[in-house]
Amino acid sequence: MLAPGGLACLSTNNLASWHNIVSLGLGYQPTPMHVSDEVVVGNPLDPWRGRPHEEGRTHLRLFTARALSELAEHHGLHTELLVFRFYYPLPPRLAQAAVRMDPRHAAFVIALLRRV
Repeated sequence: MLAPGGLACLSTNNLASWHNIVSLGLGYQPTPMHVSDEVVVGNPLDPWRGRPHEEGRTHLRLFTARALSELAEHHGLHTELLVFRFYYPLPPRLAQAAVRMDPRHAAFVIALLRRV
């Protein structure tokens, strides 16, 4: 809950990231989007495949930047800022360059939301 004018900052995996798009194109489960609370399954390229989930590592929902902003607006929050970070599996310097060229497909979305 936020008071009017209050700010919330959150970070989430980006469903529109290239590594998720490639996974779906191959018919695999995107790596951050889990179908089980017990075991990682659905993507033979996932290094955690077949292992039990660590506490708190499952995601109930994944968002694109647009869906996150629209859901926030529906709940009375204005998107002040969207920041995009990281590109898997690129090393940090290349990932930063990729984010500058194509931010909407980065691995993470960070949102600053204000209560209207």
